[in-house]
Amino acid sequence: MTAEEREIEWEIMESTVFKTARESFPIMDRLSEKLSERGTLASLVLGWNCHLTEITALAVKALAATGCRLLMSECNPATSEEQSIDYMRECGALVFTGENARSKVLEAGPQVVSDTGFDLLSAYLETGGSGLLGASEITTSGIQRLRRLRQGTDFPVINLNDGIIKSRIENFHGVGGGVVESLSRLVHRDWGGARVAVVGYGMVGQGVASYLRRLGPRVLIVDSDPVARLLAHYDGYEIASLDEAARCELVVTATGRRGLIGEDFFARAANSLILLNVGHWPDEIDVKKLKQICSKVEAIGPDLERFTLADPLRSLYLACSGNPANVAMLTGSIEPTLLHLTTEILSMEFIYLHHRSLEMGENALPRSIEEEVSELALSLIGMI
Repeated sequence: MTAEEREIEWEIMESTVFKTARESFPIMDRLSEKLSERGTLASLVLGWNCHLTEITALAVKALAATGCRLLMSECNPATSEEQSIDYMRECGALVFTGENARSKVLEAGPQVVSDTGFDLLSAYLETGGSGLLGASEITTSGIQRLRRLRQGTDFPVINLNDGIIKSRIENFHGVGGGVVESLSRLVHRDWGGARVAVVGYGMVGQGVASYLRRLGPRVLIVDSDPVARLLAHYDGYEIASLDEAARCELVVTATGRRGLIGEDFFARAANSLILLNVGHWPDEIDVKKLKQICSKVEAIGPDLERFTLADPLRSLYLACSGNPANVAMLTGSIEPTLLHLTTEILSMEFIYLHHRSLEMGENALPRSIEEEVSELALSLIGMI
């Protein structure tokens, strides 16, 4: 691609996500101004393992203006966008993709890390790294991996996933709205009276169930945790088993568990069942096994495949090859994601400034960070 062609692509990108953000919710511009005035990030080396999308590119542009050095690695190749990666590099970020992406970030010596799924931090611990001041983690599955570490960590980790903005706004509203928009793009049908199942009733599952219910179907909840099942009951949902979910018309997985949907499920699944994942791991649905047992795979569109099983009268549909559909398709309002990214960036600054006073291992997200994000957001929507 020539420089001129690349510039045209960037202009197109800036006319879509960038333009929408700057005209309707320019929180990244405001954040960049504040951080540049404070000058706290000017000498900081940041390692960031995340989805490399247009919205991330907007955050990178804002961060780059503060004078920090950015080291980026992709957390899921299926959600990485080449155009966005080129843009991030033009902003000055070192962006690594492929199998060795995380090791290349670590070799460059980040002082603070923000992780997705605890993959970058696991690599750091496995290689016996040193010099890390602290980190943050944004996913349920990543926090669970942190808590399972027997040896713990010799650096603080801020739990962004359980913060109000990440859990109640980005996870609940952002993902929930994203699923509804994804479905409208994938299939053109009325969901009134249909049976749909949400597997996993954490905050993401709760948001998905709430937004799906607005479309008019019967929503079933599947969860191995009795507390989550009881909560779902009092929220007005039917409680079901995975066997019952297999007989629905749509199943949305939101657990972060690898191999959750496998061969036994496929054997019991109703004809034309649609499978859609919003959990962190791309293999929450065992796509490899599904391909092994089917007789034909057809692309129905850019984000939907039909798998004809051994019985030619039975087919299953899979969205986005099992990758988190809302991220892969960039669906839903960008505001919840921008709010979360603002929280993530301010957490990087907080770790750098206060790492000596934080506990080793897991730390709750400081209330002061969410208050600053909320004040920024409320000022933009005219509430203060």
